[in-house]
Amino acid sequence: MLTIRKEKYIGFAIGSGRRELSEVIAEIDVDTSDELPAVDGIKGRLLHQGSAARIIKEKRTVVLSGEGKWEEFSVSSGGGSVSGGGTISESEIDDVVEGKIVDGTDEITAEELSYEDIDSIF
Repeated sequence: MLTIRKEKYIGFAIGSGRRELSEVIAEIDVDTSDELPAVDGIKGRLLHQGSAARIIKEKRTVVLSGEGKWEEFSVSSGGGSVSGGGTISESEIDDVVEGKIVDGTDEITAEELSYEDIDSIF
């Protein structure tokens, strides 16, 4: 089952077949990775790069890349990365993840970050 936890309106888009869509950055929950939607897989919406999904039964968090693919999300203190994507430095993590202390040895997992933390990184 797919649940939209939160969405932020980005703009207006025309989808395939000239459908009118709201372009959004969304935070969603799904039970399994098989339920992850395509970019235009949620009625009336076009998912924007940086949308995040928690896969409940698999205890994973993924983010939508610029290529429209769901990628694993992990941040480590030595310079984190989004699998298949860019890197995030330790100082950037300190700047955006309020209330989290990165001491150079610990790893911050996606489960420790709130959707607001993830949204601020992207």
